[in-house]
Amino acid sequence: MQFRNWFEAAVFDRAILQDTDILKALRLPKQKLQVIGRGSFATVYQHPTEKNKVIKVTKDKNDIRNLIKAQSLKSPNIVKLHPIAGNFSVGVGNLYLVVADKVEGRSFPYTSDIIATLIGGKSGMENAAKASVKIGQIGLSPFRDKVLNRLGLDDERERSKLSSLLLTVSHLEKRGIEFFDFTDNVIDTGDHHVIIDMGL
Repeated sequence: MQFRNWFEAAVFDRAILQDTDILKALRLPKQKLQVIGRGSFATVYQHPTEKNKVIKVTKDKNDIRNLIKAQSLKSPNIVKLHPIAGNFSVGVGNLYLVVADKVEGRSFPYTSDIIATLIGGKSGMENAAKASVKIGQIGLSPFRDKVLNRLGLDDERERSKLSSLLLTVSHLEKRGIEFFDFTDNVIDTGDHHVIIDMGL
């Protein structure tokens, strides 16, 4: 198992630490940690003593910096971080650890391209970064209705959730945080679309 972890860390550049290093950094008793998710730059563990929290270990300093900076919004659209010894993150070597709420739900139903199209109000938007300056709310338009209808997401509740998320992204931009990779970094909890990663 240790070779597999080393191999994945080397090949995929994932953030992998020994359980003992993570637990020591978080001042928790020695025990086995359960991996519940892996991404390009991070590994997510179930918190061993609090089932509604996770431990994220990542090499992506920007992700951690942005998540910490975004906490000032106190938005239901941003995963909540919890202090570790008075700080939101702990460094271990070249890795960073955070404790966050466990966000459960389904995959975000939109690609970044669809979000850019909805924001721009027409097809052919080059990317979400260009469209993001127009974020604020998704108004009614025949084109937007057609896109949402095609996705089966054209109800008032979904419009409200999506508008709330995009307004939060607008507030992030005002704080110098660019966020345009919606595809794998947002979870639909049913009540909200929640940003769980603000990295590369």
